[in-house]
Amino acid sequence: GPGTALLAVEGDRFSKPIHDKRDFLEWHLVQRARLAVLAAELGRAGVEPQVDCRNEWIVRFPEAFHGIRQSPGWPWPFQWGVGVHMGPCASKRPEGHPEGLCCHPIFGPKLREQWFPSQAPLVHHAVLETAAAAVGEEASAALAAGRPHPSIVRIELGTVLTEEGGPDGLPRIDIERLKAAIAQASPDKAPPIVVVELSGRASDALPPVAHVTNAHVRGILKNAARLYFGDLPALPVRGQPTNSK
Repeated sequence: GPGTALLAVEGDRFSKPIHDKRDFLEWHLVQRARLAVLAAELGRAGVEPQVDCRNEWIVRFPEAFHGIRQSPGWPWPFQWGVGVHMGPCASKRPEGHPEGLCCHPIFGPKLREQWFPSQAPLVHHAVLETAAAAVGEEASAALAAGRPHPSIVRIELGTVLTEEGGPDGLPRIDIERLKAAIAQASPDKAPPIVVVELSGRASDALPPVAHVTNAHVRGILKNAARLYFGDLPALPVRGQPTNSK
């Protein structure tokens, strides 16, 4: 609702297509789960990441809106499908997107049942747009251009990682360093929008949060906790669907 503090994530990996459907799901859904946990640790609402409109698994029809069939994948009945719907978007967009529009994911029934994307509690990207517009035109312009603004704090994730990696050797987010960086960037009040940008050792993916227990993650994500830990169920077929002509 109005006044909700938001957390969004940006980075090169979010603005480049991942053409293989399973590769996309295995990366995107893990990012959703980790963003939801990070947002909870910061007391913010996480904003659902956008999807690159150029992904080859997106179903396309020449007569469709901008040539994109807005459905949860293909073929009917979309059981294992993933697709997109398009909506107004003033924030930073990947190259090649229709002006003023962004793509947002839609998941088929089997993906919702076995990958649990809805159990990673995130708000629609439109909430971020509305929050920036409520601050004013300058905030909306800064969000679209990827610039900082008094109401939009941007933090490079590579600057708030732990010195040592986790059991898997990968970096972890130091939540206290991140909180301190946000407070330093906006010392007078909590900013309505925080954007973490993938960088440094975290340039390809959002890492887990350090020292967060498995039980705590399960309390936030429920069945979707398996995504946070990288326990990904199998898809029946690897590869991208054939687009109807």
